[in-house]
Amino acid sequence: FRPREWQAQLIPAIRVLALGEDDTPPASVQDLYPTQAPLLESRAWTLLAEAIDRRDGEYPGSLEDNKRQLAAGGLEERQSLGLRLRVSERELLEIARTHCVEQAALAKEAA
Repeated sequence: FRPREWQAQLIPAIRVLALGEDDTPPASVQDLYPTQAPLLESRAWTLLAEAIDRRDGEYPGSLEDNKRQLAAGGLEERQSLGLRLRVSERELLEIARTHCVEQAALAKEAA
């Protein structure tokens, strides 16, 4: 999982969403590609972490519950495949969320 693969396209859009009432929007979206002011960066990364939390919350149970259910076995092949896919996505969401929280904290420290 390489954060840089998705960051270049997603983060400028998240920065737009994180602009507050007192922020001046840039002349073009290209102006949002470089790292922005620390407070905007922190808000953008926090916003992305919250979106990831909402996505993860759409799944039933916790990741640990899903892993226990998978380990317990006794599922039909189709159910087992679906549960493995859910666990995999939730693990990726967890990694991405951790990255977002770390980036938000770094930006906040720079403020």
